[in-house]
Amino acid sequence: MRWVGAALLLAVLGAAVLDTPAAFARAGGGNSYSSGSRGGSSSGGGSFSGGSSSGGSDGSGLLLWLVFEHPAIGVPLVIIVVGVTIYQKSQQAGYSGRSVSRSDREPYQELYRERPVPAPLQLDALIASDPGFSMPLFMDMARLVYTRSQEQSRQLEPLSAFLAPGARTAIERANGGEVVSAVCIGSSQPVRFTAMGEWHRLVVRFETNLCRANKSGKVLQYVRTEEWEFGRRAGATSLGPDRMQELRCPSCGNPSEPRTNGTCTRCDTVINDGRLQWLVREVSIQSSEILPRLGLTLGGGVEEGTQRPTRPDPDLGVNLRKLSATQADFSVTGFRERAIATFLAIQSAWSSGRREDLRPLESDFLYQQHRFWLDRYAAEGVRNRASDVQVRQVDFVKVTLDGYVVAVTVRLFASMLDWTEDKSGSVVGGSKDSARVFSEYWTFVRSVQAKPQGVVPGAPQSCPSCGAGLDRVSESGVCGYCEAKITSGTFDWVLNDIQQDEAWRG
Repeated sequence: MRWVGAALLLAVLGAAVLDTPAAFARAGGGNSYSSGSRGGSSSGGGSFSGGSSSGGSDGSGLLLWLVFEHPAIGVPLVIIVVGVTIYQKSQQAGYSGRSVSRSDREPYQELYRERPVPAPLQLDALIASDPGFSMPLFMDMARLVYTRSQEQSRQLEPLSAFLAPGARTAIERANGGEVVSAVCIGSSQPVRFTAMGEWHRLVVRFETNLCRANKSGKVLQYVRTEEWEFGRRAGATSLGPDRMQELRCPSCGNPSEPRTNGTCTRCDTVINDGRLQWLVREVSIQSSEILPRLGLTLGGGVEEGTQRPTRPDPDLGVNLRKLSATQADFSVTGFRERAIATFLAIQSAWSSGRREDLRPLESDFLYQQHRFWLDRYAAEGVRNRASDVQVRQVDFVKVTLDGYVVAVTVRLFASMLDWTEDKSGSVVGGSKDSARVFSEYWTFVRSVQAKPQGVVPGAPQSCPSCGAGLDRVSESGVCGYCEAKITSGTFDWVLNDIQQDEAWRG
């Protein structure tokens, strides 16, 4: 009887040990989208979510003592614990992990409860008062404000034009006075819009990794979910890319920080009251956990969500025709080939660790994610590799056009051998033999004012501004030959976002 109880106890402990973050990742970041009951995301690679571990030395020690010393009590108790553990895991399976079936040759079975598709935001009131509103530009601004606020959380005065006092206090408290050394936004999505009185309010949910140095100098990595409410006065109109993509005075473009009373040092305009630009009014920390290490898991298979149906935007056909009519170098076939070539080029650059090859292809936001994870892998002494990369299908999902930006989202279905190796070349995660099968949503952006580049089916090989090679593109995305910023979409298509099936809201 005692040995039966001990076996059951070991099963419980084994389940606890195995309940750890599953997290080696390709450039798109999908191999470990989430873990634990909370869920999370990683559009930028690596182990984004912290997950949770179960079991503890005190509880298991007590159970072990009861099994051997008082089996009449200990064995039934172990059976109850096993039942509860199995039930909890079956419940968690509804929302956790990027589960995989063991082979893409076998029928795929969904291992989770289908989460409802979020309703699209109703922005009619916002568009009516501001016809030039651009969601891509707004999100660029929101991500920039978020990143700068975390990096400068010990001294937020320079950002006072974009942060209300209550929001500044919340950011300072969340980081506890510690130095934030790195910020990686895994997912950022607008989730709610309300028009209340004289304010328009747009809430953005951020799921991020933050590296913070504590008082002893030890750097810890946190996975955090936050909701930031951006507010603007009704009737305010959107600014152009030059003001939205840089934190400048919304009135005159002055890059200097405002005075303590919220006025611009150049034009004396009050710029921190939401009359001219979006202001962060509230910050809510939904969850924050320490991510102790890179999680590595073995095996290929079909990722959760890959066989979900693609749900194209209702206006996709109309907007594709409009895009073809307004941009002479756009065609569905040519763009599909461009997307595939960019996908292959990014996977190659990621696998070889060549950041300089990633830089011309990605927006600042996406490149910062990939650089974060390449640095993290290097610090851990490992490298994520890929081979036999194949794109199986490309579906157009959504096209948006506004006064400034064109955004095209495609869903790529692909497979690859995906593994992580240490410095000696030994495989410590993933598989060099079993393919990983997955799908992701990739969004490319370009300025509506961009001059036609001609039909370029492959990934770009030259600067879209001056035609020189791409061997001198700086970390900030500036061409070393002509000094043009080529990663903002001003001249040509640039990849701006990668989202997993779980995160895509259409």
